[in-house]
Amino acid sequence: MILIYSLIPASCSRGTWMLLSATMFGYNSTVKEAKKLGERLQRAINPNGSNTVNKPKPVAPGKPEEEEAAEELVPNETVEDVELNLAFYVKHLGTVEKEGDKEIYKKHPKCLLAIKNMILQIRHTELSPKMTVRRYLINTGIVCTDLYPVLMNNPRDDGLWRATIWLIDELTMPPSEISLRIPRDILEDNMDVRARLKEMDDRRQPCKKMFTDPEFFAHFRARLTEVLKKPSEERDKIDIGFLRHSLNFVSNILEMRGEVYGKQTDSPASLHDKVFRAINSSGFTGIILYMACAEKYSSFRVLDILHNLLRFHDPEALIKVKTTESCEADDRHSQQIYQRSLAAKMPDPLRSVSRHSTFGGTFVLKGAKAVNRENDMVLVKPLTNILDNKFELTSDKTPDSRSRKVFRIKEERHSYVPIISPELRNFCVMFLENAYNLFMVNLKNEIPHLMSVTEPEEYILRYLWAVRFFMALNRFNGEKNGEKVCVDFVSETVSVDTFRFIYEKMENYLDMMRLNKTETVKWSERVHATLKCYQEMLWTVSAMLSHEDATVRRSAKQLESNVFYSEEHRDMFFSLLKEFHEGKFSRQYLNDLVITVHIFVKLIETCLASKTQLFVRAKQRKRKAKNPTKSNKKNLQPALDHDGEEHGNDNNENDDEVMDDEEDDTENDQSKGREPREVAFHLNAYVKRFSVASHLEPFMILLKSYSSNTSLANHAVLKMFHRIAWDLKMPDQFFQMELFRIIYEINNGRLSVSDGRFIEEYREFMKYILTEFFEQLRRNHLVILGTLFSAGAVKTVDSEPAETAVS
Repeated sequence: MILIYSLIPASCSRGTWMLLSATMFGYNSTVKEAKKLGERLQRAINPNGSNTVNKPKPVAPGKPEEEEAAEELVPNETVEDVELNLAFYVKHLGTVEKEGDKEIYKKHPKCLLAIKNMILQIRHTELSPKMTVRRYLINTGIVCTDLYPVLMNNPRDDGLWRATIWLIDELTMPPSEISLRIPRDILEDNMDVRARLKEMDDRRQPCKKMFTDPEFFAHFRARLTEVLKKPSEERDKIDIGFLRHSLNFVSNILEMRGEVYGKQTDSPASLHDKVFRAINSSGFTGIILYMACAEKYSSFRVLDILHNLLRFHDPEALIKVKTTESCEADDRHSQQIYQRSLAAKMPDPLRSVSRHSTFGGTFVLKGAKAVNRENDMVLVKPLTNILDNKFELTSDKTPDSRSRKVFRIKEERHSYVPIISPELRNFCVMFLENAYNLFMVNLKNEIPHLMSVTEPEEYILRYLWAVRFFMALNRFNGEKNGEKVCVDFVSETVSVDTFRFIYEKMENYLDMMRLNKTETVKWSERVHATLKCYQEMLWTVSAMLSHEDATVRRSAKQLESNVFYSEEHRDMFFSLLKEFHEGKFSRQYLNDLVITVHIFVKLIETCLASKTQLFVRAKQRKRKAKNPTKSNKKNLQPALDHDGEEHGNDNNENDDEVMDDEEDDTENDQSKGREPREVAFHLNAYVKRFSVASHLEPFMILLKSYSSNTSLANHAVLKMFHRIAWDLKMPDQFFQMELFRIIYEINNGRLSVSDGRFIEEYREFMKYILTEFFEQLRRNHLVILGTLFSAGAVKTVDSEPAETAVS
């Protein structure tokens, strides 16, 4: 103990004495460990002494940024050694000094070198599941206390800005990005790693509130402008790294929800809007627009910024901009809702028990006798669970079949009701009109290079999100201005190639969903994302067909003809309906699927109304391999001609052989250099395929929740039922007890449905169905048994379309 005190100078601060005391009691009181502790404290307290192990070394000029930091992490260092080194670096960032009534942050002379050493230590430990360096720096909160003030007080120091933005990018990185750097087997099997990621995610949230000052983004824009003024050939690795980390930093700030329970009054939506207003008022949005168009290799980073900025916004609601007063009223209303949600999340004091949580207390239940009838029953459980007492031994062990489980959407932790501001709407429209087409070209060119990325499908999903969002924005913006749609703004994605790309991705995700059973939820969400993008493409084509310009209408007809001509696009919906299962897909997915089928069939109907006939490519059959046994029997036929039994059996085999030869003559014409056959398309034959039980069942499932469905979804279901029952004269497919129950509840007023159009349409439909049902019931009393089975299960139809070949 005397040895340790002798190594401490007299000018030691109070904080150092506290650090000494806390550290001293954690070690054994042996002389050897005391010497080691004394040496460490000497290095930490007196860095200018003779023994300067932790002192940063001078940087050799001309080294790249990745090698500028001089201090490397020793592999054998313990957690205490690492934290002591980091505390030394944090100490050399700077201090707050008072000048009059103001507090000014003065940076340390070794501030830049300390920041580079922290970056190097993060890079050396990024593969470690413990994440000691990153956790320590995030928990200390140096982004708010040191890094942000040092940037605001040194706006013209380029080297300091580049290193600090890099460090802030590392410390504000979302857990999804950090997890990509950790081996997958460690991430899946280690619960501690996921707990650390969640802890770091909560700890980094207060950083968002610091970046609501337009002055910061004005200084940031000035530093980026100097780099962007250089031609791309003259930029070195340091400039390219600064651009990359700058875009990642803005994306991280917009991705954070910024909420700290019980410590702030601003809702996440209000804070998110303040950050964007700071970005917009400082002119930083011009940097985003420029890099979206001019910088080819930063397109996906710009896409991350757009996605984090607009992911909770609806394009239709975004176009309906309100006044500033109404926006402020919505802001106050959203904050009130946010405060009520915080109060609901607080623990209920009535439910908490002062005793141990596993005990809860002992109570006597009056009126319920124990085994001994003279005594009352004694319950050993919390007071709140007494009313839930069950006497059955297997009451809590009811098995739940996996096939009956309903898919539940896991709500995102960051989700909130966004605030729509006129500035955000103007930015989106400006991006659509000036940068969208070139931006999508750059994204499409970068897609083939995504194979080297850890999760390439995440970037592709964001690409599809951008296609869906901005095409919907263009459609609603045209309706607001009195036009249908302005094709010039989205001409890059309104093409057959986009339809084909979306279809290929959807088929790929369905195949992965069948193969990878453990990640069914992830792949089903990706299928849903591609389906929504496909639906928006159909909405755009439908809007183009009603455009005033004849050129636009002609382009839309050519586009839909190419889509209808392909067999894959026509049969895609049958596979999606057949694959639907309530335990694998969400109800919102089913809602979008039924609406997409409705739009597709409606477009086909409109196309056939304007044409006398629609020709599509015939379905090509695969060539069957000839059976050698059949060929041998055919050769032995003359020898067996005298045997009648053998001759009869061989006639059947010959008939099969002739049928195989006929199929071989009509299949795979392209392999022989011929043009593919075309057949006449019949709408009734196509709609008839929807009457199969596996295709019709999803419509019935969606109709059961008619009270919570959208008006368009209910209309789409009834329209498909009308096509099958009335157009195809197949009302017996809807002799279902579930349909009878719905009309009974509506007529008796048991269910209140706000959609008057649905009630009127459903009553007209069921009037026809009930009339046909009672008419058939008089002829055949067994018809009533079919009402107990699912639609299409009793009477099935051919699932192949009856198409007529055309020469």
